[in-house]
Amino acid sequence: MVGIVMSGKFDWNDKNRMELRMLKEILSIKLLEVIREKMSGVYSPQVQLMMDKYPRSEYSIMTIFGCSPKNTGKLTKAVFKEMNKIQKKGPTLVDLNKVKELLIREHETDVNTNNYWLEKIESSYFNGDDLTTIPDFNERVNAITISDLQLAAQNFMKRDHYVRTVLLPEKKK
Repeated sequence: MVGIVMSGKFDWNDKNRMELRMLKEILSIKLLEVIREKMSGVYSPQVQLMMDKYPRSEYSIMTIFGCSPKNTGKLTKAVFKEMNKIQKKGPTLVDLNKVKELLIREHETDVNTNNYWLEKIESSYFNGDDLTTIPDFNERVNAITISDLQLAAQNFMKRDHYVRTVLLPEKKK
């Protein structure tokens, strides 16, 4: 198992949280395409995102995948290469549109569940989030551009500040 974690402080606002969420989804798409499909190195890479406002406004993006021990270095380099592409050029328009469609579809389903509303009310109470932005969700998603995500990747996917761990199988005795 390989885990790569990038974390840091960020301003807690709707745009930053939306950009982080979109970056997570775009990186998921790219890792499926590259380290799973092209390189046949993993079965199911995962990208996880955590954001907290308290006690400090912080985020962490964690990439996790299982692979052969001899491929950990090669696959780690491929993950960083995909991150670098997003930082240098931004996501492709195709990937951006996939993520926008995904988020809008998820939102359309989520607003019909009690759990969604409970989370939104709790976040409003705990984090001070504005509930009046909920009806504008689709517009806020569609307002995010390739250059917005390129800049967000430069700010949030810092190659000089990460932790990489590798869990290897026990050696035979």
